[in-house]
Order: sequence, then C-alpha cells, then structure tokens
Amino acid sequence: MSFLLSLVAMMTVMNTEIRWKNDVLYMSLNDNVDDYRFLPEASLWINGIKVDDPLMYYERNGVERTFISTVNTAVVRSYTIKYRVHFPTFNISSTKSIIFQVDDHIYPTITKTPYFRIPLGSKMPDLKEGLVYSDNYDAVEKLVLSIQSSEVLLNRVGLYPVRYQVTDVSGNMSVTFGYIEVYDHLAPEITIKKALILSFGETFRYTDYFTIKDNYDLVLDIELNDQAVNYQKLGSYPMSLKATDQSGLSTTINEVLTIIDTKPPEIIFKSQPKIIPVHQIYEREKLLDYVLSVRDDVDFIDFSDIEVMHDIDFNAIGTYAVYYTVSDQSNNVTSLKLNVYVKDIEPPKMTFTAPLIFDVFSVEPHLLSMIEVTDNHASVSSVVLKVTGTFKMHVTGLYPVTFTATDPSGNTETIRTYVEIIDRIAPIVIQNNDIVITDFARKSLVHFFTFSDQYNESSELLTWIEDQDVDYQTIGEYTFYACAKDTSGNINCLETYLIVADIEEPILMLKTNVVLVELNQEPLNLISFIESVSDNYDIVDNSMVLIHSNIDYQTPGRYVVTYTAFDHSFNQRNEILTVIVDDLTPPIITTHSIEIMQHQHFDPLQGVEAFDQEGSITILISPEQIDTSIPGTYVLVYTAIDERGNYTITERLVTVIEVAQSYSVQSFIPLMVLTTLGVASLYLVYRKMS
Repeated sequence: MSFLLSLVAMMTVMNTEIRWKNDVLYMSLNDNVDDYRFLPEASLWINGIKVDDPLMYYERNGVERTFISTVNTAVVRSYTIKYRVHFPTFNISSTKSIIFQVDDHIYPTITKTPYFRIPLGSKMPDLKEGLVYSDNYDAVEKLVLSIQSSEVLLNRVGLYPVRYQVTDVSGNMSVTFGYIEVYDHLAPEITIKKALILSFGETFRYTDYFTIKDNYDLVLDIELNDQAVNYQKLGSYPMSLKATDQSGLSTTINEVLTIIDTKPPEIIFKSQPKIIPVHQIYEREKLLDYVLSVRDDVDFIDFSDIEVMHDIDFNAIGTYAVYYTVSDQSNNVTSLKLNVYVKDIEPPKMTFTAPLIFDVFSVEPHLLSMIEVTDNHASVSSVVLKVTGTFKMHVTGLYPVTFTATDPSGNTETIRTYVEIIDRIAPIVIQNNDIVITDFARKSLVHFFTFSDQYNESSELLTWIEDQDVDYQTIGEYTFYACAKDTSGNINCLETYLIVADIEEPILMLKTNVVLVELNQEPLNLISFIESVSDNYDIVDNSMVLIHSNIDYQTPGRYVVTYTAFDHSFNQRNEILTVIVDDLTPPIITTHSIEIMQHQHFDPLQGVEAFDQEGSITILISPEQIDTSIPGTYVLVYTAIDERGNYTITERLVTVIEVAQSYSVQSFIPLMVLTTLGVASLYLVYRKMS
C-alpha cells in the first residue's frame, strides 16, 4: 500500500498525457459497425515517454449515456460515442468522444437518355422528356438535374450533343450525353425562267432556263438528263432536270428542248485585202480571193454560193465597192460590202550602168548619171531620184549609199549598196643591201628591205619572206622572195638572193702559251702543243695548221712560235706559243771542313771550288768572317749564283783550335797605356769644369 501511495505521489509531480488515434471514423452506408468499433486506440505518455500498462482496458460500448447501438449505418449522419480507457497500474483513466461519420459515396444512376429528331427550323424540344434517373439513397426530387445544350443549332442540319448532369445530396455526380438530330425535310424547288428554245451551235446551260433553290443547302447535286437531245441537228427533244440537296431530297422536272437555226451565214474577209494593181483585170474568182472563209452553223455552203457585184475600172486608180451576198436554207441572209483599191503598186526600176568601184585618190564620180530608171505607169520624168550617203575618195573602204526612185503614186524603189573605194596598186619592195648569212642560222630577213605603199603606211603592210628554198646550213647563193601585202590585198614579191658564207675563223686552242726550255735541249715537237682545232662549218684537223718558228736552242732568249689554222673558206686563226730558252742548271760548288789554330788568319774562299756551264759565278758567304780568337766550331753558308740566277747552297764547318798562352810584361803594356790615357782625359775635363 505504501508503494502505491508513493507511486501516486510521484504521478502528481510528473507530466502525464493520453493520446488517441482514429477518433474520427468515416463509414459508408450499410457498413458493419464492428468493423470500425475497435479502431480507436489510446496510449499513455509520461514526461514525453510512452509507457505500457499491461492491465490497460477500454470501455467501447459507450459511456456517459452514449451507446454504440445507436449508430445506424443505414442513415447518413454523424454519431458521437464516448470511449473510456483505463491504466490501472498508474491509476489513470480518460474519456474520449469518438465520431462515427456515415457517408453516401455512390453516384446517382441515369437509366435512360433521350434522342430527339426534329425538322430544320423547329423549336427546342423538352429535353427532360424521356430522361430517367435515380439514386441509391436520396429521393429523385432531392437530386439536382443540370442540362447543357449550348452546342445545338436548330437552323443547321446536324447531330448535336446534350449534356445531362445529376447530383445527389452528398455531392456524388453522374454525367451522360443525349443527342438532338436536326434534319432537312423540304426538297429543292425548280422553276422555269423562259421557253426552252436553243439556237443551233450554242451551248445549253440549264441556269439560263431554270431557277433552282433550296430551303437550306447552297450546294445542290444537279443532274441534267439530255441523252435524247442531238445538239447537232435542228428539232425538239425531251429532257429532264433533277436537283438533290445534301439530305437526299430531290425534285425532277421534265421539259422539251427545241433547237432552231437563227444565225445567218458568216463571210469573213481577209484582214489585209490585196490591192488591185492598175491595168490588171480581176474576174469573179479573183474577187473571191478577198474572202477568207464562208460558213453556216447548220447548212453546208461554199464560195460557189456567194454572189459578187462590182463596178471597178481596172485602168483607173481609185476606190471601188464590191458586194458579197450569201443565204442558208433557213433564209438567213448575209450581205457585206468590201472596199477595194486600184493602185499603182509597182515601184520604178533602177539599173546601174557600171559598178560603183573607184580608185582611191581619183575624181569623185556623179552617181545619178550611172543609173537608168523605168516605171510601169508614170512617165520617167515624173520619177524622183535621190541618193544619200557620203564617201571619201582618199580613204579606201565600203561606203553605204542608198538610191531611191519614187513615182507619183508614192511607190519607192530603194537600193542599198556600197560605193567601194579601192587601192589597186601593189606595195613597193626595195632591198637595202646585200644579204650575207654567216652564222648558218635562219633569221628574219625583213629588216633588209624597205616596204612602202601609195596608200598604206609601212606599219599597216603585211610583210613576209618566202625562203623555203634557202639552205641556211650550206654555203651557197640562194634565190628567195620578199613580199608585201597592203590592206586592199595587193601583193608584190621581189625576187632577190642571199649568200650563205663562212666568215668565221677556225677555233685553235693550244695546251699552253708559254714553254720553258733548257739550254741546249733537243728541239720541241711543236705539233704536240695543239690542244684542239675546229671550225663552225668545215671539218679541220692538225694538218690544216701552219707552224712558223725560229727557236735557237743553244742561245738563251724568248722565241715566238706562230700557229695558223685555215678552213676551206680561207678564214684563219693565229695563236702564239712563247718558248723561253734558258740556263736552268744551277752552278756546282764544293767545300770541305777545315781546322785552324786560334788567332790564325782564315780565308773563307780557301779550299772552295765552283763551276757553271755558262758564264761567271758569284759566291756569297754568310757570315763573311769568323773570330778566330775564340775557339769553337763555326758553320759557314756558301751560295753560288750564276748569271741566269740559278744558285746552289752548301754549308762548311770551320773549327778554331785553342792554343795554350804565357803572360809577360809586354802583354800588359797596351792595358797600361789605355789606363793612363783615361786618367789624363778625366783630369782635363775636370779642369774645364772648374
């Protein structure tokens, strides 16, 4: 007991809360209450923590004068039943109002929807007529009916939807559609405008004879039955016309079509009738030539059915009337008048007595005097002649001129031709000088000539050379032609000649131009110094080279050897070979090593011998002397030079042998003398300075 008191005391200081779920229950009509009665549940929370009590229990049949048995699911309404929960362990209980809401969730039922079919233009029918609907709970009078027919057009054929909407008290809604068919019940109406008489050849158009209209449709199906009608033959023919509207309603009318000929024959004249030339007679057949065609829309007629009348004087110029009449078998008559003209339509004739070709620089001619004129009707004196156009007698060319001859009737003969001013004198060709071809090459020869013309400038002339018979590769004299052509086509060719000649000297090449030859040498083979010899035209070799020489091999000097090459045209080429004969052998010098005593006199040429084959020899010694007071070995260089500058160098060893010496008073006398002289000199200098 003390434990429970302490627990209760603790509860008084703790925050307790009972939480319910499913305290509002939504039920459909006629649902079982027991399926929902146990759904509400409670839980205990202490200081925010859910606490379980194994002894917990509910009172679910209703407390505080509420009873679960009062809940009737057959009636749509809300019921409040109080539940109580107990937590014995914690000595806590709680009462909660539970709402049982019974709702209707079933849509109303539309059993039958009406279908209306009404004539075009009728009033709107009662749209509720034939509509059957009900609800599972609410009475019909409590249901709300809404009808929408805004798409229905009573003045237009068609099938239109009508929307029916039924809503019960709980807001459940059912929608369905009915239809109104608006139909056309009146057939088209056909009335006759005028009698059915058709002129032959015209196209039958039913709209010209009938008026067709409909109460609704603008476009009708029209069927014309004219199979029995022969539009190519006069007569009366049965026919029918049927009009059907878009709803299939039709009206048919039967009538008789009469085809008659009301059109007279047709004469068509040529658009440009020919003028009758004066003095020329036109018979009936000729006058019928003015008719292009004659025809009738029914009967066959031709030119033979045309009557022609006239009063034409064919020899007098003037205007005359010609009458043409024709009728068909229905007595339709056509009579036409055509004005024809008798005229002088032939122009005068002009003939030239001479060609209109004149030499340049000649006297200007009188062109009208070169024309003869004739006319078929008028006198020659009444014909007016005229020439237009200008030309220059000093300029060649074709000049357009127009000759006109006009008679009194205005007929004009026109001749458009040309006055031709021509140059008939050929150009002049003058050769300036003789022509010699020396390089065996074909070249332009035009510059060897002067071309001139009495009319054209030299630059305007076409010049050329006809030298196809000239062989420029072979020496000789050849005939050729220098030609010139002026702008008028005059050609002059001058026959002349040219000479193909070889004036070029041969080519001679030596292997060298200078040869150095030893004195007293054997004579040279001068032909061997020819490197090559050639010619631009002839075939030449060493045999066609002349050699002139005056070499003296025993005497030094500069000698000239002349080589002369010739070709068959006697052209020659000279080349010079310079031969220098000279002493090229150096002199011979012989020496031998020598030993001398110290202080002994030495002659450098002693024991030296020199020889040269020509002239004198000069000997140079380096050094020229040696100091024999100093013992040792000396090298002397000897150079032997002959008169031609040839030289030979050799070396010689000279050894100075030392000699043992003894000293006496006499040996020092020179030193003493020198010392005394030096002291005396110093004294004299001192005295002068003091």
